[in-house]
Amino acid sequence: MEKKPKMKANNATREAGALLDPPIVKVLADIEGGEPNLVHRDDLSPNLRVEIPMWPNSNPSDSYPEHLTLYRDNALVETKTWTAPVPDDERFFLVPPIDGRQVLRYHVLGFNGEGSDSESLTITIDLVAPVLGGEEGLLDFDDEVDRDGVTARYLELHDDLLLATAPTYNRPEPGDKITWCWDRQPFANEYVDETVLTLADMNQPLVIGFTGDMIRDRGDGQRYAHYQIEDRAGNKSTRSRPVTLPVAAAPVPRVLPWPDVELAAGTGEEIVLDPWEARNGVVVIVPQAAVIHPGEGVTVQWAEPGSTGAHRTTQETGARRYAIPADKIAAHIGKTIPVYYEVTAGQANLPSDRRRLRMGQMAANRFPNAQCNGLSGGNLRLSTVEDSGARLTVVRWVLMTTDHRVTIKVTGISGQNVPMEHTALREHRVTTAELTSGIGGQGTVLVPKSFLSQLKRNQQFQVTVTVSFDNGATWPPVPNFPSLYLILVD
Repeated sequence: MEKKPKMKANNATREAGALLDPPIVKVLADIEGGEPNLVHRDDLSPNLRVEIPMWPNSNPSDSYPEHLTLYRDNALVETKTWTAPVPDDERFFLVPPIDGRQVLRYHVLGFNGEGSDSESLTITIDLVAPVLGGEEGLLDFDDEVDRDGVTARYLELHDDLLLATAPTYNRPEPGDKITWCWDRQPFANEYVDETVLTLADMNQPLVIGFTGDMIRDRGDGQRYAHYQIEDRAGNKSTRSRPVTLPVAAAPVPRVLPWPDVELAAGTGEEIVLDPWEARNGVVVIVPQAAVIHPGEGVTVQWAEPGSTGAHRTTQETGARRYAIPADKIAAHIGKTIPVYYEVTAGQANLPSDRRRLRMGQMAANRFPNAQCNGLSGGNLRLSTVEDSGARLTVVRWVLMTTDHRVTIKVTGISGQNVPMEHTALREHRVTTAELTSGIGGQGTVLVPKSFLSQLKRNQQFQVTVTVSFDNGATWPPVPNFPSLYLILVD
């Protein structure tokens, strides 16, 4: 009887009772919540390749062959036998795939008659494609979209994004990929985007988005929205039934013509307003031609923001009418200011065309002149002037505000025929109290008696009032209030 050959010296010796390494199958990396050791569909065509690591102590021959047997769920799949050294490229099995989780192991019967089992390998094979839910997976859009289609206004109000919800499908799993399309022609399958579901997405509505940029890029007209689901194993669902949507998403040019100003004269870009006519304030009117959608806000701007006399309001006093108070008029006398409005549409502020409003000058006779205490028939008697001086006052004037600054000067000729000047008030800012009492009501504006005593007797002198309406930013070149003319007598 032929003796069994001895083991080759270069083969590793396995510890008694130790299991052989598990079979080798190409699988996907595990993900949280996903099927473990999932085999991709591409690796099942046409059969699953199961590779076997080389076992130790191998020395087959004609007389003492070695046998390799693969089991799936303890059922025999196939046995291979070698009577010569086992080539590396023969240690595999091609196994017809079956759906589900399954356990693979193998058994080696060596040349010496000893059998060895391997460790088990559990794999998952998924042969079932996702089945769409609902009406063939039909996407669900807002009622407004179903009714009106996709409009520029809808995108403007919805952060430039169109959302749709897909109905629940069978066996959703982490790793499923959703791919959606926006077709210009039926069945064109024009790719938009894709997403891969995670464990956090399970039991949540499946929402997909179409950006405004994409929708506008593909133009207006009938469009077809659909999607497809591919599970992590590579099984694809049918494409969902397309939703047909009319699209009119091209931006509609906003017509925001310049506003009108009540009481102003002119019809062109530049109009003129008489400040006397605006002594009780004016009204800015947003024209009916302005495209303003329900729910949008309107803000009227009077003059450059931040400038003296500027005013900004959102308060309507009537349909598209916005009041500018009287105290915002005088600062602009002799100037040209912008008047416009802004429409708040979503996150954007859309400015209208600007109207140039030129504010006319106010005639001096519209303002009061200064008054001097102790006058009699236009004469000021020096002997009756108090030691502190002659008191000057100016009553409250039209359009008076605390933005006004006042300078009062007294000029005349001395006894030596030399011009003389005294500044009774220099660039004084009007106080809130003076809006009622006028200037000098508390006896604080004086012409010193020492100054008056130097003036030529029986000679006319004058009191001039100059007012800056814009907090001292500009001053008129000559006094803009009527002058008071007096004759000094002993």
